[in-house]
Amino acid sequence: MFTTKIVQLDCRQDNLFAPECVEVVHYRHTKSDYGYTAEICGTISVGEPDPNNYTPFQNITETQVLQWCNFDMQAIESALDARLANIVTGK
Repeated sequence: MFTTKIVQLDCRQDNLFAPECVEVVHYRHTKSDYGYTAEICGTISVGEPDPNNYTPFQNITETQVLQWCNFDMQAIESALDARLANIVTGK
């Protein structure tokens, strides 16, 4: 099973028009198979907020954050498959 989870959002407090705008997204990609689990964790910086399309922090959804991150899910899942194969074969 392949999942992606947003685990934390770091916000800037110094943007006057967009208080608490998200600056950094912490994520975890996980894939489990054969009783083993592989994981890729990291952070990604998001760009400056768009004043014409700004969402207040309390209204941000996980779907929206995933769109900001623009992950290549196919490549990530392939990397996790390779990690799982190494775990299973002991390499």
